[in-house]
Amino acid sequence: MNKHPDSELLLEYASGNLSPAPIVAVTTHLHYCETCRDLVAAMQEVGGTLLGELGEQKQASIETIDNLLEQVMSAIDKSDADNGQQGSDGATSVGKMQRPRAAQTHDDDDELLAKLPRFIMRFVPEDRLRWQNRFPSLWRIPLSVGDDSHETTLFRINAGDKTPVHSHKGQELSLVLSGSFSDQHGISYQQGDFLVRPAGEEHCAYAAPNEDCICLNVLVKEAA
Repeated sequence: MNKHPDSELLLEYASGNLSPAPIVAVTTHLHYCETCRDLVAAMQEVGGTLLGELGEQKQASIETIDNLLEQVMSAIDKSDADNGQQGSDGATSVGKMQRPRAAQTHDDDDELLAKLPRFIMRFVPEDRLRWQNRFPSLWRIPLSVGDDSHETTLFRINAGDKTPVHSHKGQELSLVLSGSFSDQHGISYQQGDFLVRPAGEEHCAYAAPNEDCICLNVLVKEAA
């Protein structure tokens, strides 16, 4: 089971062809994965060489990871939409979804913050973790990354609990930030693991019993 972005997604990332939300997801994976960092660096080097041979202008060279993040931050600054008030993640669930309750903090939030990549905190409202309860076992924080085509969310599954079986109307990218979970097939995902689910695929997640699981999710929004 491949727990990394595929070569096509990494190539789009290296060439600067992704929108802000997938950039955040891939960049976060690169924070944990040296193998994919090396692949992206090699793609950028090859692309830069080819562009040089073709006599392209310097401005057309492949973006570096830092420049990709700057694009994301610029998109946030220019966004006039309140992306902090996102919807229901486009989920169709076999279980019963609750109305979001008032945002809450958790006792171990400070400890959790120390585990997250620092740049992720740029997208957390007010730099504080205020969790909204979606299911009895599931909490969420919508993130604003200046991308109207995706919903970007931090999810927290209580230790030993599971999410209801559900599906989405758009493709979903998931990345484990802390803890671990297993899916309905018994495949385990650890910190840094990257998962792509196609639209319509039913799935669920079982958090390990010893620790809450925190994931970054990027979901393609349904076309209006």
